[in-house]
Amino acid sequence: MKVPIKPFAILFAICVLCSNQLCAQQSTREIEDAARELYSRLTFNDGKFAYSSKLKEFCVEGTRFIANFDSLTSVMTVDQFISNVHKRINEQGVTGVEEKEIFSKTDIFGAVAQRLSTYEVRVQSKDKSTTRRGVNLIQFVKVHGTWKVSSIIWDRESERLKIPPSYLPN
Repeated sequence: MKVPIKPFAILFAICVLCSNQLCAQQSTREIEDAARELYSRLTFNDGKFAYSSKLKEFCVEGTRFIANFDSLTSVMTVDQFISNVHKRINEQGVTGVEEKEIFSKTDIFGAVAQRLSTYEVRVQSKDKSTTRRGVNLIQFVKVHGTWKVSSIIWDRESERLKIPPSYLPN
């Protein structure tokens, strides 16, 4: 019996399309999990940045942390970022930091991804608590099946720089 090729081609195309969508959904969930894990590693409440060694494990070699506020740009390695957090703890009396994502948008292409992540951070010191918001652009690469951070670039909200409504939850 001769079977027309056209129905099989259509069925094959549907299977490939569905498979690609499932892979994209799986990767998006993995990136969401990775972002949640990243924020948990940036959070502490006992005056000790205990997750600093775990933060390094979550990043590829050569990862850069880039803070860019006002006209000041600070480019740091993971070790320099961790050292900076410890310095703030010691010099400014920071006793806790709670950073969380309040909005996100993720783009994935193969084994690379970028996540626009609007965050809210509460910094607690001995004398006061300060809350501010900003936007992180987090780049991920998939290494041996695991999404790892390759860079984080951020700017924080100020009187002159407001987070656009499209970067905030509805």
